[in-house]
Amino acid sequence: MILLIAAALAADPVEPTYNDEWKQGYGQGTGDAEALPLLKAGGLGAGAGFVLTGVGISTCGVAGTPCVAAGVVVPAVAAWRTAPVPQPGTWEEGTSDFQAGYLEGYQQMARERQMKAALLGGAAGALVGVGAGVGVIFAADRVINPATPG
Repeated sequence: MILLIAAALAADPVEPTYNDEWKQGYGQGTGDAEALPLLKAGGLGAGAGFVLTGVGISTCGVAGTPCVAAGVVVPAVAAWRTAPVPQPGTWEEGTSDFQAGYLEGYQQMARERQMKAALLGGAAGALVGVGAGVGVIFAADRVINPATPG
């Protein structure tokens, strides 16, 4: 089934006519995509944000601040570029216009939702990464320059 969907997506696109069937498919596709769980995209975003930011801040100090932006933006871009594929279902039984509308609506809504979840996850991960990076800097400073008794 997935191979059929992949082959259909790889084939020359048929220009949709944007008729009532296409609009109905588009509406059903966006509705189905709104029900997708976002834990994976948000979790991956948080992990990537934490790693990019924590490594950048702990190794470069203040010069690593561009890594904070990368920790927030990179997961969102990756989520946007990931093409969501709908589960097999009754939408495949519709006309070609309905299917085209469904796929377009599903992919657009799923990408938007994944991107937002990854962006929020990346921001949360970056915030924690900044704290961890600053903590590493202070811990390293304590090891290198131990406090002398006064």
